[in-house]
Amino acid sequence: MFDTALRIRITGNDDHQTLAQLAEVNGRSRPRGRVLVAERAGLPIAAIALTTGIVLADPRNSSIGAERLLRFLRYRLLGQGSQREPLRSLLRSTAATLPAAQFGH
Repeated sequence: MFDTALRIRITGNDDHQTLAQLAEVNGRSRPRGRVLVAERAGLPIAAIALTTGIVLADPRNSSIGAERLLRFLRYRLLGQGSQREPLRSLLRSTAATLPAAQFGH
């Protein structure tokens, strides 16, 4: 079961600082290209780069569930899962967010 308080969204042009902060707490460089971000209560807690699969997580606020959900969604987005259409529509609109509960088991 996934954390139902999570919201997943694709990054937009105004997310440079968000990704830079997550990268800094992980000692990595900011990911390039499309990135999915997991948020709880409006705060970014984890992100995954779609091209590389690198996960950045805020060690103070993230959870294994958030990281697992991001990996699961990336897997589906890349065409390796069977129910891709809701996720592909996310890529078409950077303003879209998906509740984690939509992907619960």
